Amino acid sequence: MIRKFRKIVPYIAILCAIACIGGVVAMLVHQAEPATKKPGYQYRVMLDAFPFEEGGSYSEYHYGNANTPELLFGEQCEYIFYGKILEARPFSTNTADDSTGARVYAYALLKAEVLKGIHGGLDKGQKVYLVMPYSGDDDSYEAEMMPEGTEGMFIPRMPTVEVTFVDSQKKVDAIGMIGEIDHRFCYGEEYLPELRELNGLEEVRDFWGKNRLYYDPYV
Repeated sequence: MIRKFRKIVPYIAILCAIACIGGVVAMLVHQAEPATKKPGYQYRVMLDAFPFEEGGSYSEYHYGNANTPELLFGEQCEYIFYGKILEARPFSTNTADDSTGARVYAYALLKAEVLKGIHGGLDKGQKVYLVMPYSGDDDSYEAEMMPEGTEGMFIPRMPTVEVTFVDSQKKVDAIGMIGEIDHRFCYGEEYLPELRELNGLEEVRDFWGKNRLYYDPYV
C-alpha cells in the first residue's frame, strides 16, 4: 500500500502544480480582461484622431440624453466641477462603415482647468481633458463653448475616452464627454453667478431640476 502511494505521489504533485499554474493564468487573464467586459461603466472608449478639415462634412453624433436628474446624476456621473476651457483641439475620426454607408465624425478635445471641485474629488487648479462631439459648424452651440477662457459647470458623461492622434501616436486620456445635451457643459451667462456658488452634488442636482437644464421630451 505504501509503495503504491509513493508511486502516485509524483503524479499528485504534478497535478497540483498544473492546478496552481492554471489558477495564476486565470487570475492574470481576468486582470487583463478588456474593461468593456467588466460590470459597471469603468471602461473606456478608444478614438483615433485624424486632422480636422474646416468645412468638412461630418455625421451628427449624440452621446445620449438622460431625460431626468435621476439619470443625469446617476452611475455615469463620476465628476462635476466648475472650470474654464484652456485649449480646444478639433479632430475627426476615421471612416466607419455602417448600414447607411461611410461616416466620419468630428470631436473637440478640450483641456479644462478646475476652478472648483464639486463632486468626484477633482482639485482646484487640476487640468483635465474632455471630449465633445462637434458638428464642425462655426455657428453651432459647440463652437460657442470652445473659445479659450469659457467658464461653466462641467458634468462629464462616463466612460473615459482615450484619444490617439495618428500623426504623432500621442495618447490623451479624457475623463468623459460633455456637450449641450442635458447642459453637461453649462456656460450660459445667466446661470454663471449661481453656478459659481454651488457646492456638492445635491445642490447641482437641485439647480438642474429647478431650471429644467436636463432634456425632458414631455416639457
